[in-house]
Amino acid sequence: LGFDDSFGFSAAIGWQPKGFELEYRSTEHELVSGTLPELGVITANATRTVETIFLNAVARQQLGLDITVFGGVGLGYSSIDFDLRSLGGDTDFDVGQFSEDTIAFQGFIGFEKAITDDLGFVTQLGWFQADQPRFENELTQPFTMDVKSPSLSLGLRYEF
Repeated sequence: LGFDDSFGFSAAIGWQPKGFELEYRSTEHELVSGTLPELGVITANATRTVETIFLNAVARQQLGLDITVFGGVGLGYSSIDFDLRSLGGDTDFDVGQFSEDTIAFQGFIGFEKAITDDLGFVTQLGWFQADQPRFENELTQPFTMDVKSPSLSLGLRYEF
């Protein structure tokens, strides 16, 4: 399936001396078009929302000049909602809402530039992937969906 690019957000809280953090991540994408193995080529008006809680293991290395490089991996639990409002251009046919919970994985690398002793600007490149959810209701055949995406994050990190 083809989804548009979109913005999402995440918030993480962690204990860096031990190298672990807990992260909440949420994204929403609008469906453009695509092929489902069970349904064939479709055009649709749909939204996919993915909310995930991750436990991340993070390694950090300070390079000097107030620059820190970091990388990590995470294992999480995702709630995936898929709202299929129309299928094949038929706007009068609301196919329904689907929801499935599944496990998710992520990997990321990035760098942080210190602004003050407690605050830093962070840039992160990551990969997210969830186990294929299986959706079905009384109007459709069961279908699965790949849920994976690269991400580029910009943000701030505050150290307590």
